Amino acid sequence: MRFNVPKRLLLIPSCLAIALLAAAPAAEEAIGVRNDALLEQVGQKWRYPGTGYSGRGRAGSIRTGVQHAEAPYHKVWQHYADQCGFDQQFDDGLFVLGREVDGTVYLVDDRRSQTDGKRARTFFVCNAPNHSVKVILEPHADAATQILMTINVR
Repeated sequence: MRFNVPKRLLLIPSCLAIALLAAAPAAEEAIGVRNDALLEQVGQKWRYPGTGYSGRGRAGSIRTGVQHAEAPYHKVWQHYADQCGFDQQFDDGLFVLGREVDGTVYLVDDRRSQTDGKRARTFFVCNAPNHSVKVILEPHADAATQILMTINVR
């Protein structure tokens, strides 16, 4: 059995394919603009108040930054614990906790120093449907804390 398809009907799929190929760069550009806006929004939300970046990098939908907070480790720690919605206080001791709220998973993981057993580094992680944030806190001096943050948007 042979089908005779009018040539003008073959023209429709060809036109659709050309239109989709022409729209691809515009769609990619729109996604890039959306990612830029989301990176900025998430960065502002997670940045420790009053800090500046001493180092910063960006590759597509990933941004990394190093912040220096002129605040003691326990205050910066508590800020991020509150940001993640944890009820625990810094003085409660070392722990690993996780929680999920509306499809967003939060994690805090305290690490001990090999020499004195005190907190040496803390990881805070937020994995949301459209982005993830990883914050690493390290004591820098008695009244300062180094904050390493990576944001990835999807």
